[in-house]
Amino acid sequence: IGLSNGIIIPKEKTEVYEKYMTPEKELDLHSLLKQEQNLRIGVFSGRNYGHSIENAISAFRKTKTIQERSKNDSVALLNMLLRQRINMILALPMEISYVLRESGIKEDALTFFPVKGGEKFTMAYMACPGNEWGREVIEKINLIIRKKRSVFAEYYRDWLDKSGAEAYKKLVGKNFGIQLAE
Repeated sequence: IGLSNGIIIPKEKTEVYEKYMTPEKELDLHSLLKQEQNLRIGVFSGRNYGHSIENAISAFRKTKTIQERSKNDSVALLNMLLRQRINMILALPMEISYVLRESGIKEDALTFFPVKGGEKFTMAYMACPGNEWGREVIEKINLIIRKKRSVFAEYYRDWLDKSGAEAYKKLVGKNFGIQLAE
């Protein structure tokens, strides 16, 4: 269970986008794209961001608004954001947290906001062949996941920034009954 794609912006730019925030602190990407003509958003090419986000950005894919990079090039997008060549990144929160940690950049330099109407979480899946062996493996994996779900959730939360960790704790508590420690 992980947080879905959302908007990552420099923390000092949060006020600029306040007027596009819902009371639940979700960014209204549709309104933002309609009103901000000089906006530049970094995205990963080939990634499906989910129905709501794809609807919002589809009309801008072939314009300067959407800056696409290789699907595994978090470092390039982060550098563009830090150098103010783009205004925000559409990404998973832990992707950027990982790059920040590996780069030695303070994690609180950026902040994450979910997108209004976007998916709240994403699930990881395991796949095996549909034969007897594959079914046995999946059964064993499912048993481990059920027993250790809160442990996996704690590990995941450790890769999030403070705001992401708080949102994640609420999400897994409300939707999955997983109570994470403070």
